[in-house]
This record gives sequence, structure tokens and C-alpha cells, in this order.
Amino acid sequence: MRLIDFHVHAFPDRMAPVAVAALVKAVGPINHTDGTLADTLRMQREELGSDHFVLFNIPTTPHQQRRANDFVLAANGADGGRVISFGSLHPRAADAFEELERLKQAGLRGIKFHPEYQEFDMDDPTVYPLYEAIAKAGMVMVFHGGEDPAFRGRRHACPQRAARVVRDFAGAPIVIAHMGNTEDGAEPLEYLCGQSCYLDVSMAAQFMPRAQFEALVKGHGADKILFATDCPWGGKETYDAVAALPISQQDKEKIFWRNACRLLELDPDGA
Repeated sequence: MRLIDFHVHAFPDRMAPVAVAALVKAVGPINHTDGTLADTLRMQREELGSDHFVLFNIPTTPHQQRRANDFVLAANGADGGRVISFGSLHPRAADAFEELERLKQAGLRGIKFHPEYQEFDMDDPTVYPLYEAIAKAGMVMVFHGGEDPAFRGRRHACPQRAARVVRDFAGAPIVIAHMGNTEDGAEPLEYLCGQSCYLDVSMAAQFMPRAQFEALVKGHGADKILFATDCPWGGKETYDAVAALPISQQDKEKIFWRNACRLLELDPDGA
């Protein structure tokens, strides 16, 4: 079966040790890579066996925006096309719209936001013009969803805020990561289930109570669920959790790769 991992992080070689050390301190062990692109490629080939993966690198401050995107632009298409890079914009960057145009012209398919690390409310109306420009460009918007273990109690990306953005940008391709709220599916079931967005399974496949996870997959529909590991935190165990779902093989194919093909404009019948 083909496999597309829709949520992967890596860092420039010189930054990877520092970034990984900070993340381990903030959220706990990282088990799958050392944070570099080379080790991420190894993991995706040997441990997971993915055909493609979507690469993110998030600028946590406005001045990091261009450097973060330079990294993903350089990585895009690596390893025979295995790497499919998305850019990232910082809502407070003065040149966010110019950077969006640069990423669009480079052919990137999407933009990732992390409201917790970037410290903005996902549904802040002042950010909407940026969302509108991304939607007009025909690019996918990916948002961290729910509480982040590094920022316990903060609700910049809570399911209620996510649902408001999904409603306000109905028709735009939007992905909410972690099934909306990694460790507790109650709010995603109330606010996001069945809405016009995709949910990715990263981390939630392991940490959300199984009954809630299965209810979200069933209620939201396999047509709008994406396989994703959040590598370097997740890997083969995420695949195993999705493979064990009590759904049809056809629906598993949708989650593992067919839905991603649609968003990434890949040929579902290609190799």
C-alpha cells in the first residue's frame, strides 16, 4: 500500500541539535530522528516506508521566517521527490505577504501555522487577510490543532477557534493537525467533526483515548482524514494505530494516501 506522511519536521544541520534539545526539554523524548533532513529521510525510507512526506519548518519569531522557508525550499523534491515542502508564515512578519508570493512562485502547495509557538489566536480577525491571500493562491493551510504539551493550558488553537476559521473559510483546503486536540477528542467531536476540513492523525493516533479517536474517524469520515506522524515524535506506531482501525481497506487507503494525493495534486494512479 502506498503511504504519504502529511506532517513531518526537520531542521537545518547546524540548528538540529539545539532545536531537538529544546524540544526534548519542553515536550519529552524524541525517538525517531536526530532532527536533520538526512536522518528524517532515513526514517521515512527505512522505518516507515513512505512514498512522500510533507516537510514543515516553523518560524517561531518573525525574523526567522525567510530562513525557515529557505530550508524547506532547498529540501523540496529531495530523494527523488519524496520530500514535498510546505512553507510557513509568521502572522507578525512585516513581509508575510511578500514571502507568501515567493513560496507560491516556487511552487509550494501549502502553508503551516503553529498558533502556540507563534503566539497568535488562530481565529484573530487581523490574521484573516493572510488566510485569504493563501486561499486565493489555491494553497493548503495546515494548523496545529489543540493543546500543545509545551504550552499546557494555552488555547490559541483550541477546537472552537479552529472551527471558526473552518467556517469562515469554507471551501478553502484546511488541515487541522492532531485530530484537533491530541489527548482529548471531546472538543473535536463537538466542534470539528463533520466540518469542511481535513484532520490529521498525528500524535492523536497514540495519545487520544481510542474510543474518541475511532469516533472522530467514523464521524468525520475517512474522506477527510490524513495519515501523519509528526516525525520526529511519531513513526511506525502511528501507522500501526491507523492500520488497526475497524474500517474497510478502501477507507484505510484514503487515510494512508488517497486523500493526500488529492490535496497535493498527485496522481493517485501513479507509482
